[in-house]
Amino acid sequence: MLARFYRYFRWLSLDVTAGAIVLMIFFCQELDVPYHWPEYTILGIVVWLIYTIDHLKDVSKLIAPVSARRKFHVAHFRKLVYAGVVACLAAILLVFLQSERIVLFGSLIGSISGFYLFVSKRIDWFKEFWIAITYAFGILLVPIARVGFVNTTILLVVGLILMALINLLLFSHFEVAEDEEEGFRSFASVMGSTMVNVTLAICFSLLAFVIYGLWMAITSVYIAIFMSTTFLLYLGIWQIRWFRRKERYRIFGDAVLMLPLFFILT
Repeated sequence: MLARFYRYFRWLSLDVTAGAIVLMIFFCQELDVPYHWPEYTILGIVVWLIYTIDHLKDVSKLIAPVSARRKFHVAHFRKLVYAGVVACLAAILLVFLQSERIVLFGSLIGSISGFYLFVSKRIDWFKEFWIAITYAFGILLVPIARVGFVNTTILLVVGLILMALINLLLFSHFEVAEDEEEGFRSFASVMGSTMVNVTLAICFSLLAFVIYGLWMAITSVYIAIFMSTTFLLYLGIWQIRWFRRKERYRIFGDAVLMLPLFFILT
């Protein structure tokens, strides 16, 4: 029963949504930036919409999906479209509760995301990079809007982009056979495993420098601990074949981004 619930939770992209909300609350608390429930509610809705629209767009081209997640989206396509419309309306209503600065910055991020959806067919191999950039700026939208682009927020944006990119590249690397069978292109399927490994090595190196900079610049040791722990965990999953079995890599990768929940609750 619990395993079935988790599968649905993951197929509906609620794990990614929850992770984004947890990260936003964590960074706002540690940076001493005020935040309110409409802000992280909108973030959760937008993250869920982006992932759901992307999944529905993918399965709309499929005749016989292979993966369990895509089979789920095909079976519940109409229900998810209705849920997406309701969620979109709810987000629009909540926008009126936001400050002008947050709305403007959020609109800029939304415009970039919308533009990518229109051109994604031509540069579908760039998907992982686009999601990582959008994800990072969405999570840090409130701190950036209230504090601005200072050393701390710049380092955090770069660090989050690298963390999310490592996560997504690992996913695409592990799922390359499945994507190719269903006719989808990803960075791994287009560029090959060698380029994925090179890109991962570059991301790990850059993330190490970012973590060092954060350790020197931030008064909150919890942020540095979280980033360091994430770095070590990702470094461990990179070469371990055990994670290929039963989508353990996906469970592990999603769980990594929930680590700040420990700091929030303690």
